[in-house]
Amino acid sequence: MPPFAWSVSGPMSFFLGSTVANRSGGYELQPTRYADIVTTPPAAATETIIQAGGESTVSWTAQPYLSYSVLAATNVSGRISRWPPA
Repeated sequence: MPPFAWSVSGPMSFFLGSTVANRSGGYELQPTRYADIVTTPPAAATETIIQAGGESTVSWTAQPYLSYSVLAATNVSGRISRWPPA
């Protein structure tokens, strides 16, 4: 993975023989075009929070191929956890 890249996409290949003791290594990512190496970070997520009747609704425009997490705490100095709880 190039240190200057934000993301790299492409097929993943395996390059170890069947007799190698450590089977956890040997993977290699093979981008096939320059466009597969993205060097600029995506735009920051901008959220909207609407409060009505004691309820809060958070919404944002998602960027493609990125994952998001919503974290919450009942107290600003309290424990932060994933929302909704599992």
